[in-house]
Amino acid sequence: MQEQQNPNEPTISLTGQKLGLIPPIINVIIEENQKPFEDKISEYDEFLQEGVDSYQVEIMSKEMIDLNGRQAYATDRIQELRTQTITFDGRIKQIIFQDNDKYYTLTYYNDKKYFEQQYPIFEKFVNSFEPILEKTENTTEHTENTTDEGGGCLIATAAFGSEMAPQVQQLRELRDNTIMSTKSGAAFMTGFNQFYYSISPSIADIERQNPLFKEVVKITITPMLVSLSLLNYANIDTEQEMLGYGMGIIMMNIGMYFIAPIMIVYKLRK
Repeated sequence: MQEQQNPNEPTISLTGQKLGLIPPIINVIIEENQKPFEDKISEYDEFLQEGVDSYQVEIMSKEMIDLNGRQAYATDRIQELRTQTITFDGRIKQIIFQDNDKYYTLTYYNDKKYFEQQYPIFEKFVNSFEPILEKTENTTEHTENTTDEGGGCLIATAAFGSEMAPQVQQLRELRDNTIMSTKSGAAFMTGFNQFYYSISPSIADIERQNPLFKEVVKITITPMLVSLSLLNYANIDTEQEMLGYGMGIIMMNIGMYFIAPIMIVYKLRK
């Protein structure tokens, strides 16, 4: 079961300290208000019911609440989640409300076992969300800073359809648990993010609008994901090991994406 979102990409995405099988994730979706609030809730309930009918979702609660003076719809559910290697029960808290001409969806994902332990972070985030709504001119800057610090992998998320897709979680965990664990890795990510987030929103938009392009991107990035997965089996304890493995992965990708195609074309011409 994958969330049907429009756009199919969080406007803001935050990740926290990993205690269980996945790190806690807080997403914010901002949509244009194109339907009455009652219709929005009915549509969302139908989506949840599909998960219940397929035995992938267990509804813990559904209720209307007051959120900083606004009427909001809050749901709490247990849902089957997957990583690259395992399937487990996750827990998801979601709050939907309307403000002027927009709908806001605030979502908290976590391993079921650690959901309650880290839930206060989400509560604080929700209670402090009012200033962000009032200062819309700062939303873009806030989003960019959040993404640089720990946001989602926009291109992969658009390609595989969800932030919870195993391939996206693999990239997130590799970044947070391996690359960011060394100074050289953190320095690399800082420079890489400046380039990546200057182009990735546009590419992700094209993926959502063009299914054929989305499939091409998915096929194209799969070899890179396979090569990066090798780092999960590497024992990286020093800066030198990170540099060595990092250069090895880079050279491997240069070989796959550039040298191999050139050699194939050269042999075909002969």
